[in-house]
Amino acid sequence: MTDKAILHAEWDRQLEAMLNSPLNRPTMIAKGNPKRLQVYYGFAKLTPKVMRKHELVIIYENANHNPMKSLQWILRKTHLVYIRQQTKQEMSDANNGNRIFTKYGYFIDEYPWCSNIDMVLEYNFLSDDKHVSKSERELIRVMLREKYTECYESRPCYQTALIFH
Repeated sequence: MTDKAILHAEWDRQLEAMLNSPLNRPTMIAKGNPKRLQVYYGFAKLTPKVMRKHELVIIYENANHNPMKSLQWILRKTHLVYIRQQTKQEMSDANNGNRIFTKYGYFIDEYPWCSNIDMVLEYNFLSDDKHVSKSERELIRVMLREKYTECYESRPCYQTALIFH
């Protein structure tokens, strides 16, 4: 199997595991499970009027009332790449939020990234170092890099001239 096939198999396995999890049974959907908050990694879906910029999106759940509806909403807005469980420290931050999701995004085409996906992924890699193991961060980086070209149907173009700000 090629690396791309292995990544697609991993994405399918993660999504299937999430959908078939015993925590997503109808009894749990009604109640939710506040101890099972997720972090979603992906790229924003582009639309003709609203979302026109390439963006790496990291979404944190603050509440888990209906996991299936949450996943549907995220799949509608993003090209989902990776899902992981929040750590205890990340969950403690969720108590202060008044929304179901907290979204962090990096606009890839703008300063300071200037269309360099590797710089964005490196920054995200370093940002997660307190909460995620190195092997999982490396897996996230590889999966995001592979999915980037698939989502936006272009190879990353690197800066060929100096840009002064």
